[in-house]
Amino acid sequence: MLGLELRRVDSGKRMTFGKTGKAILSQLMAENARVCWIEHGEPWGHGRLEDLRAEARRRARELAISA
Repeated sequence: MLGLELRRVDSGKRMTFGKTGKAILSQLMAENARVCWIEHGEPWGHGRLEDLRAEARRRARELAISA
């Protein structure tokens, strides 16, 4: 979606989008984030979100550790 790439840093156990990715996310949220809520039996589409996170972690583990 945003072209961000989760990367391993330091010893390789910690993962981050890096300074550039964090800046992109911060700008996106500053321009677009709003708060509202509604009760829902399965908030966040938990299964889909879990799959997306697992895929991002898998891809990050395949990449070289970033400085």
